[in-house]
Amino acid sequence: MLLEKGRAAYYDSSGTTSSIIRQLALAGIAVVWLLAGGLQKDGVHLTQILLAAGLLIVISLFLDLAQYVWTTACLAVWVWSKERKARKELQPGEDANVDEKEIGDAPSAVLPIMWVLFYLKAAATATAYILIGFDLGNRLNVS
Repeated sequence: MLLEKGRAAYYDSSGTTSSIIRQLALAGIAVVWLLAGGLQKDGVHLTQILLAAGLLIVISLFLDLAQYVWTTACLAVWVWSKERKARKELQPGEDANVDEKEIGDAPSAVLPIMWVLFYLKAAATATAYILIGFDLGNRLNVS
């Protein structure tokens, strides 16, 4: 397998994982809501465990947004600067289309933060579901 194809498969896989994490987080909100009994006349009845799980889910969704905002903003600035530089380097009479220019790999500062956010959101979602499992276990009356 070529490095380029391996990298593409890795990025496709991480994109799919992000989508699944997002879906699990949104489903987790519904699960917490159902376990809390929904909206009652006197409010929502959240146990401490469900409250912690719900907060982790919200944090996970925030981290998901932060990951995409960070990556989009950094790559937009980077590509814009590369395009601007390529346009300045054009010779008189040369085709103004610089879309086919090689710009190399993304800046090294972008990727570590992107991956930290990715793994934090996965860990937050997984921890929330573990807490939901504990809450369900506490509700079981096994004698």
